[in-house]
Amino acid sequence: MLVVFSESSPEELAQRLGIATWYNEFRNEDFNYCVRREIAQEILACRALQIPYVVIREPSFFKADNEEVIIDSNCELDALDPNTTLVLRINGKAVLPEKLRLFPQLNSEGQNLQVDQWPDHISHPDRFLKRAVVRMNEEFFAKSFLSGDLESPFMPFFLKTVAKSQLHHVITSPLELNGLIKSVQTVRDNFPSLAKDVRDVPGDTVVALHQFADWYCPYREAHIKGEIRVINLSEGVILSTIMHIVRESTHKGEYRAFIINGEVSSLSAYLDYDHAEVPEAISDFAQAFAEEHRHLAPSYVADFCLTDQGPVLIELNSFTYSGRYIDNDPGLLYSDLERLLGVDRSVLCEPRIAVPEKAQTDHPDPDQVAVNFGEPALALLANQAEQMCDEYGDPMETSLTQRFAKALQEHEKGLPKVGSLSHSTPPLSDLG
Repeated sequence: MLVVFSESSPEELAQRLGIATWYNEFRNEDFNYCVRREIAQEILACRALQIPYVVIREPSFFKADNEEVIIDSNCELDALDPNTTLVLRINGKAVLPEKLRLFPQLNSEGQNLQVDQWPDHISHPDRFLKRAVVRMNEEFFAKSFLSGDLESPFMPFFLKTVAKSQLHHVITSPLELNGLIKSVQTVRDNFPSLAKDVRDVPGDTVVALHQFADWYCPYREAHIKGEIRVINLSEGVILSTIMHIVRESTHKGEYRAFIINGEVSSLSAYLDYDHAEVPEAISDFAQAFAEEHRHLAPSYVADFCLTDQGPVLIELNSFTYSGRYIDNDPGLLYSDLERLLGVDRSVLCEPRIAVPEKAQTDHPDPDQVAVNFGEPALALLANQAEQMCDEYGDPMETSLTQRFAKALQEHEKGLPKVGSLSHSTPPLSDLG
């Protein structure tokens, strides 16, 4: 297999590799920061596991036509077997270069479409959904909205787009629905600044309007009014009756599973920095769902929660661009993919982009520091899980946060730090 990542530039990739190596405990919740840190962790895991990967450049207005599309790789691409399977972990706007489009992909277009349109492909919805869920195409949704069929007595309901967008709202009244959804003609008549955004949209359909929050711009030293943007509904919407989710004191009670070949690869609470136990009811339910839905795709992401009716599926997401949480371990993920697809290590070479030294890595805001040892944060590799369990106890305590906490305790006692892998395994920074 060949894993394909994306990044904006070689310089940005180097910084992300540095942050993922040196600063895993900076609690920066910016979405783009989190995504790029996660991708850097996955690249480091591929280097440690010796899995071929390539990083392609994301589209940019500032990119020159003659700039190299391939930013980084740890393998000789021209030496790969033409049947090598591509595993895509790329930004939604990234475009595969021609030389990579020749390789087959892990998920076919049809399988990806099934994941996107998941309400139509769930076996035993009474068991796994436990609520009414329906997907509407753009035309049918527009007719339902304009005729008033979506109003009471069907409210409240949850509304989101099939494609990823800012539209994921609980609608409790006709006033809320009409404030959010507008006919294209209404936009043209009443929102002149948005008319350009619906220029090519048929007048008899509808769009959503999203009001972004006000924000402070440090460069202008001013508070900026959040803009209104049009959300296109061309790929359709999903409506569902409301779930009553059992919330936890430390997180919102939702759990993400990466599913590979009908098996749960990893399962994590929606937490980026702190480990939380996953209820046994959720883990059993997730595995049962994965086994029952082998027909969907070789890889996808499923989100689950506990409700007053027991565990349920929240939704499915594309494997290509779904983010990980703290216990969605990249080492386990790529080891599971290797078992499915195989790996040719004869083509490996030194990566183009090295992990920068600590002093060369941009330092995040000190106010966001939780723990900082200034040492490489080593990823747990799947083939060392048994050794880690014997040496350090319960494998559920091997998340970065848990291991840093142990390291801090032992550091204060003047003892060797917990968290190093076997002496035969070099630090990830040395693999750069």
